[in-house]
Amino acid sequence: MQKPNIRDGPFGPPRNFPLVLADIPITKRDRRIALGFIAFLFISTAIVGPLATVSVGRVDAFIPVLQTAMCVIDLITAAMLFGQYSIRPKMSPLAVASGYVLSGLFAFIQTLAFPRGYSARGLIGDGVNTAAWIFVFWHTSFDISILAYILSKDADDGRHALIGSSLVTIAITIACLFAVVGVLTLLATA
Repeated sequence: MQKPNIRDGPFGPPRNFPLVLADIPITKRDRRIALGFIAFLFISTAIVGPLATVSVGRVDAFIPVLQTAMCVIDLITAAMLFGQYSIRPKMSPLAVASGYVLSGLFAFIQTLAFPRGYSARGLIGDGVNTAAWIFVFWHTSFDISILAYILSKDADDGRHALIGSSLVTIAITIACLFAVVGVLTLLATA
């Protein structure tokens, strides 16, 4: 019987694992799992779809509570992804972190615009139209950031020009995201 090496982990000799999640290559198994999950979502939507017209009791506090939790969770996720970017400055985690910042901010702003959330017409905008437009901006901007992540993941070698350091780049990115959210919110409330 062979003696185990002290440096070996519980699964054998140590491997050279990537430092950040963005460096882990996608395997065929990962693709199969993702496609299986997508198939599960389509099947479950087809099963639950006929129940879309069933009315349940109304709770006005539901939207503010749900979207506040979504805002906090999205901003925590963005902070973790910005941490990944500061360790290994690649554009792909910066793109998806930006999407989470946009998602969190739009979730909060849509809560303020949603009718009967905090007031009969919402706190900002005209109620229904403003909330609907912010919803569109919210989900479109996140999808665009995921698309930017997908397009830059394999093409990004991490040698792009930084503006000073990674912290400066993160700060400028966050400032630009706040400006984008502000402009789109003004557009939706006008």
